[in-house]
Amino acid sequence: MCSFPLGTQSRSTKFQAGSTTWLDAAEKGITMYAIIRTGGKQYQVAAGTILEVEKLEGNVGDSITLSDVLLVAHDAAVTIGQPMVDGATVTATITGQHRGEKIHVFRYRPKKRIRVHKGHRQYLTRLEIKSVNA
Repeated sequence: MCSFPLGTQSRSTKFQAGSTTWLDAAEKGITMYAIIRTGGKQYQVAAGTILEVEKLEGNVGDSITLSDVLLVAHDAAVTIGQPMVDGATVTATITGQHRGEKIHVFRYRPKKRIRVHKGHRQYLTRLEIKSVNA
């Protein structure tokens, strides 16, 4: 039986990545944001955003610079890169290195007695975005 009501977040969600919703970004006073690419995925970030990305080299407390910036928006001015925005960087601090939730993969072939059960835990890095530099 499920110990949490339907329609709410599950127990396995311990961290809410991308804690800023972009629909009400103007209400929160966010005027500058960027879209970055890391780990084969794209993330929309602004100063103060905390997000989890695939493993990046570095220790907790280190400051890193992300240079794969695809888009920078400041107020109404939007700069789109071709494919990257020249001279734009995002500065972040590593706040955690850990492994994510376990994913269970179960394959089987009916009537053949083939059952394969595998598990995987992805290495993750938690970042706190300090600034967007355009």
